[in-house]
Amino acid sequence: MRRQLSISLILLALSLPRPTLANATEPGSPSDAPLPPDGPGPETQPAADQPTPPRKARTLAFPGATFNSDDGLGVGFILSSQRAATESSALPYHWDIAGIMLAYFKPRPNAWGINWRFSWHPRESSTRRIDFIVHSVGWRNSWYSSPGNGSPTDRSQPLVEDDEDVASKDVVSDPWHRFGLYDVTLGLRVSERRLRYLEPAFGLRLDYDHIDVGADTLLAGDIEASKVHAPTSALSVTAEASVELRTDRPELDPTEGGRLRGAAYLTAGTAGNHGKALLDLRGFLGIGPSAPVVLAGNVIAQVQWGEIPFYELSVLGDPAPKPRLISGARALRGAQRGRYRGPLNILMLSEVRFRLPTFKIKKLKVATQLVLAADAARVDLYDSIGEGPPLHPGLGGGLRLILNDQLVVHVDLATGPEHVLTPEGSDEAWALRGYASIDHIF
Repeated sequence: MRRQLSISLILLALSLPRPTLANATEPGSPSDAPLPPDGPGPETQPAADQPTPPRKARTLAFPGATFNSDDGLGVGFILSSQRAATESSALPYHWDIAGIMLAYFKPRPNAWGINWRFSWHPRESSTRRIDFIVHSVGWRNSWYSSPGNGSPTDRSQPLVEDDEDVASKDVVSDPWHRFGLYDVTLGLRVSERRLRYLEPAFGLRLDYDHIDVGADTLLAGDIEASKVHAPTSALSVTAEASVELRTDRPELDPTEGGRLRGAAYLTAGTAGNHGKALLDLRGFLGIGPSAPVVLAGNVIAQVQWGEIPFYELSVLGDPAPKPRLISGARALRGAQRGRYRGPLNILMLSEVRFRLPTFKIKKLKVATQLVLAADAARVDLYDSIGEGPPLHPGLGGGLRLILNDQLVVHVDLATGPEHVLTPEGSDEAWALRGYASIDHIF
């Protein structure tokens, strides 16, 4: 049994949480303050007639670094700039730019990741929001496992370090489960808050994907056996329609309420047509005065149909610029990115968040949390529903840092059992994996 250790360390990486709408004006706010008994004096005008100065823009910029066993050492730059709305506006900001750029080395250039999002409220009196998205990844050595809930990791294949002729070259040690994936995405999304809690949204996305498949790999064998749909290059257009019911508050770090989101995606392109539909349920329960402990849960169920490229079988529909896979960061912790694939997906995440006192480092406000986590996931094929274990579990915990009430940094360690094949036969392996990124897992 071979144990793989994957510990990712990041100074900071960025993808800001979704914006929130402030509640309607409550009693005690400046606009509800009573006038003096005699009315406004000669030098005083009603508050509604006085121009309200805009809030100052908030900008955060950091160098970033990360490491993981798939991509190697990543270094880059992170930027967040937010132009706040006026004090009289119910909106949290007028516009917001968030971006991250990372390059990975192992030891030569091995991968890249680029995520930029521009969110804009066209009018400060409107609850409509427009998001522009630019996303790109290049993974030379992404992980591939055959689709299905019972698919094992094959450790019986020869490793590069066993071959003295190639061990010193710029290649990964386990090429059997690897392939190259390169993606560029441009997106536009429009959402609008209705009836205070309801938020419908519509979006369009243009994607270009390219894969590199090595000879004598698991993916090459699955392609030859027609087990997966694997276009070498694909250009596609995706339309999204969703509606979300939201009662969680506060949005950056919820302590009560929940979300229920339903979404459908239809894709047409050079590799064929396919679609997906999902339900995403989240709930938050604070315990005690000021909620020093929060119980949080997330359940996602998704179904896909049509001519689905294999690399889409592990991707969950999500409005964030960065794709959310069913395993790895922001999903089943304790498993490799892309370890589980299938058109029928269910993901269950749970956390206990212990909220510690807030402190300051000069002008930087920092709130900390200790987190215990338990996750589970399952993937199925239409022709083999029920195979494999009932659920793939993951256990772990970590730390949350909430900076200036603007962004959340999470660092987690997790492990989980994995079905592996070794030269001695079938076995179960437990691997410790690390995750570090921005925002809560959910």
